[in-house]
Amino acid sequence: MKLMCWNCQGLGSALTVKNLKMLCRSNSPDVVFLMETKNSISKIKKVFAYCEFSNVMAIDPIGKSGGLCLVWKDELDLQIQHTSNNFIICTISITNGPSFDSIFCHLYCNIIHRRAQFQYLQSIRDRMLGPVLCAGDLNDYLLPSEKKGGNAFKLENHVDFTTFMECMEFRDLGFAGPPFTWSNRRNYPNSIKVRLDRALANEEWQALFPGAEVHHLSDLGSDHRPILIKTDPQRLNYSRKFFFDKRWGAKPAVLKIIEESWNQNVRGSTMFQIHSKLKNTRQKLFAWQKSSSSNSERRMHQLQSSIEEEKNKKAEDQDWNRIRNLETALLEATIEEEQFWAQKARHNWLKWGDKNTKYFHEKTKQRRKRNSISGLWSKAGTWETEKGPMKKVICDYFKEIFTSSEPTSVNEFLRGFSPQVTRVMNEKLTRNISEEEIRNAVFSINPTKAPGADGYTAFFYQQYWQIIGPLITHSIQEFFRGGKMLKSLNHTLIALIPKTQNPQSVTDLRPISLCSVYYKIYP
Repeated sequence: MKLMCWNCQGLGSALTVKNLKMLCRSNSPDVVFLMETKNSISKIKKVFAYCEFSNVMAIDPIGKSGGLCLVWKDELDLQIQHTSNNFIICTISITNGPSFDSIFCHLYCNIIHRRAQFQYLQSIRDRMLGPVLCAGDLNDYLLPSEKKGGNAFKLENHVDFTTFMECMEFRDLGFAGPPFTWSNRRNYPNSIKVRLDRALANEEWQALFPGAEVHHLSDLGSDHRPILIKTDPQRLNYSRKFFFDKRWGAKPAVLKIIEESWNQNVRGSTMFQIHSKLKNTRQKLFAWQKSSSSNSERRMHQLQSSIEEEKNKKAEDQDWNRIRNLETALLEATIEEEQFWAQKARHNWLKWGDKNTKYFHEKTKQRRKRNSISGLWSKAGTWETEKGPMKKVICDYFKEIFTSSEPTSVNEFLRGFSPQVTRVMNEKLTRNISEEEIRNAVFSINPTKAPGADGYTAFFYQQYWQIIGPLITHSIQEFFRGGKMLKSLNHTLIALIPKTQNPQSVTDLRPISLCSVYYKIYP
């Protein structure tokens, strides 16, 4: 579902109407909320007659200012709950899907009047459903970075907004696109830009739509940019990658698979043997994962159902020994689930026994949201959101900056530099690597860090070092004698990590290499 909110500054302008129609045509929103329509409902119906919206609800302007409008398609069940000159509160029910309350608002510029509006919304929170979305022009901002130009940020002027968000348990959904939604349309140094339009939601709403995105669109015909909320944006489809789950470390079946895979005879070099055995282990673990009850969340639900089923039996048929065994198994599954989310959240300073599964889950969602890339500006100045064009923008940028200028005078430049490595130092550097050094290198790697292309974490190497250690140690010592490495063991993933809160261009992304743990072992 898509919802679009726009302070259009009047539907009397031909440019505003044309941009509205273009936005509806290109984005296909299911719900559109307009502010400052400055026109009657008859005029609004004429505008939307060409946009396939059959449901129109409007609040007439007061004189030549104000006016709200909410339109929606027949596919949605939308019930108006409350209206005023600044709010439209409604319940939206998606066909064969969830329901939630939406607060579409256009708040006052005046601080005192806006404070009263915030307080009113807080007073009616208990009448709403659990999941709540709030979107529109809030005429306020939260951070100094959300304003450019004009008077300096003063925290005391924005306390009401932060208090409102805390009381309503709202979180900012972020955005993709240009950082500011309003401009006074003046030349520098008199220009002012602020992020006044945004979407907020509570935890229940975000649980319904964990991948929701907010996009800032074209502001043609107004001094405000429309915001487009996508509850279920199309995600890029990737093949599932293998990942060695830390919970498997306590599974006897996993230990058996690893022992069988590493005891098999494989012909070839030592490194080829390691590559083949890692591949064989990965394939067997994939098959085991599909056929076993290794999913702790699914097992938790099954155990809870079994416990309730046993407790609901007649007293003479109840088996309390079985119930206690099921409860013990449920506790184990709960701890496994907590370990899983702690691993996903990459937070190492809380112990798994602290029962922070919900916290870890939230941190994982926040990290995914923070690391997501919704779109990028190309060198030609176009905003790309599709997989193919985004890939080309990224590849072209890094090819350009990493292309060698092919210098020809390197040796001449180095002439005159005296050797700094002495004979004694060189002997220490070229001596044979001991088994103890290799083992220390393995166990110094953080076991929960992201794996490389093969999907094996350092935990796998540390947990099963007695089984896999001898062959790996021999291969590393062999490398330092011969200097040859199998290419498949050095495959590296390149991940792009946002350097800013809402990355807009490739320069906002920091490339990091995810080497295999095997490659990291080399001292």
